[in-house]
Amino acid sequence: MSNRIEITDITLNELEQVASTLFDAFKNDSLIQWIFSDQSAYREKGILIFHTWVKYCVLYGKAFRTQNFEAIALRKIPGDTHLTFWRMFRSGMLSTPGILGKQAFNRLMQLDDLTMKERKKNMGSQQYWYCWMLGTKPEYQKKGFGKALMQHTFNTAESTLLPCYLETASESAKQVHIKSGYKILSEITLPESDVQLTSMIRATERKN
Repeated sequence: MSNRIEITDITLNELEQVASTLFDAFKNDSLIQWIFSDQSAYREKGILIFHTWVKYCVLYGKAFRTQNFEAIALRKIPGDTHLTFWRMFRSGMLSTPGILGKQAFNRLMQLDDLTMKERKKNMGSQQYWYCWMLGTKPEYQKKGFGKALMQHTFNTAESTLLPCYLETASESAKQVHIKSGYKILSEITLPESDVQLTSMIRATERKN
């Protein structure tokens, strides 16, 4: 039996399965917990939010999965730095305030404002691949699925010679990214919390 991990593009008819994987992957993530504030809110609303984020990347970015939905990667393409009304409408993001409720939505908007300022400070007008989300089901972590999606992203970025950029609030994920060639650009602490968000970049070079 081959141990090769197969990667495929996510399609619109797979949104439920993909959102379920991300829900499981991020249920203990400190950044997600900061947005939702409690597990009951996450259990009620998490999958619905992931559904819209996945749909956005299927329609307008890149969305990859491993063969049996063990791990998921969502990427925004270079130049996609501002949401338009039409894209929010098509992806279902216009429903976000109603899904999240006032408190969680305000935190999401606060996070968006902070990260946009950091990206502008760190990158200026330079274009980049935004590595939005990488999530693996807990039972499949540390088995190479996330690493395979990372490498697939690097291969995709190679044709453009543009860097990969991400943010993480996980110390273990930060160390994995450093080993994969990322460098730390900046670190901020989210308001009223001890959650530290690290911005990172990985240069892309064409292979001979």
